[in-house]
Amino acid sequence: MMIRMFSVLAVAAVFYGCNEPSNQYIETEIPEEHKAAVLTLTKENFAEYVKADGGIVMVDFWASWCGPCRKVAPTVAKIAAEKKGEITVGKVDTDKNAELSGRYSIEFLPTVVIYKDGREIERLVGVQPESAYLEALEKAGKS
Repeated sequence: MMIRMFSVLAVAAVFYGCNEPSNQYIETEIPEEHKAAVLTLTKENFAEYVKADGGIVMVDFWASWCGPCRKVAPTVAKIAAEKKGEITVGKVDTDKNAELSGRYSIEFLPTVVIYKDGREIERLVGVQPESAYLEALEKAGKS
């Protein structure tokens, strides 16, 4: 039983690219203009963007070692570029901002949270299709 579980974990690690350099997927798959549209959020500036009168904010909680996070990154960056001026999009590196992860109960990665005026509207956990993020943003716009 233990060997079978280890085998499943090893296959998952290879499938999700956990043996790749941490930024290889991100650097090769996201155009520069998309990267520029995404803010880096930290415990120092999070409240500045996710606030009561802040409008719609999409926050991607991620980590550099997380293969699924690297799969989500291009989609989040594309949405940020396409919706620039309409919404704010930011990323929180959970390894560097563990306090934020705890405060917002981030238990799995990647987790994308949609806020409107500082209130959580939707939480999407794991790799989702672009349409799921767009539907959540549309829902936030109507709330």
